[in-house]
Amino acid sequence: MRKKHKKPERGLVLCFDGPSAAGKDHVVRYLLRRHPEWVFVPRYTTRPLKPGERNGVDYHFVAPAEFARLKKTGRLKGVHHFDGNWYGVDVREIDRHLGAKKRRTVVGIFGRCSPAVREEFGKRVGKRAVLFFITASPAVLAERLRERGELTEGQFHTRLGNAARHISEAQGKFDYVVSTDPDARPPPLFIEAVLHSLEIKLGIKVAGLDFNNNDD
Repeated sequence: MRKKHKKPERGLVLCFDGPSAAGKDHVVRYLLRRHPEWVFVPRYTTRPLKPGERNGVDYHFVAPAEFARLKKTGRLKGVHHFDGNWYGVDVREIDRHLGAKKRRTVVGIFGRCSPAVREEFGKRVGKRAVLFFITASPAVLAERLRERGELTEGQFHTRLGNAARHISEAQGKFDYVVSTDPDARPPPLFIEAVLHSLEIKLGIKVAGLDFNNNDD
């Protein structure tokens, strides 16, 4: 009788979503500093590059015509429109990392396309596609938006309204909801604890995760 070979594991996809000013970028940057072997996949966007951002690192910045072309090819999934700009994820880029010989943890800030990303990769990695919704209380979101000092009064209220809708629409669509309020448990430690429990539950090893190394 021929011995069946187990299908090789294809890594883990961590999807991060959340309203404006929730702190998802900060949380992801912190996690990537702690786990440099994790791979970050930036989104494609039509919005202008901001000071300090790097093309191909923070986002793939493209013209609207190029974005439309990529969308037409089927490469971009979870396409959505926010604040006058388009966003989407190139699933081939994620697939390339998942198909590497060395199992990888692939991380992305996917905005409102996170549920679509899980649907796309659920057939590839199953329960190894994990969705985190990063959020904060309305008062904290408002304070952080004010501190940015880059919004007009009208834009400020529009962002707050968008955040409220985003939070409402996220109900029941994510595996874990993580608060970044000052009195909440530090989000990176909560996320690492979740990943540690997944290691036990799914019988996998999350690359670079040392649950005992929580000294930051």
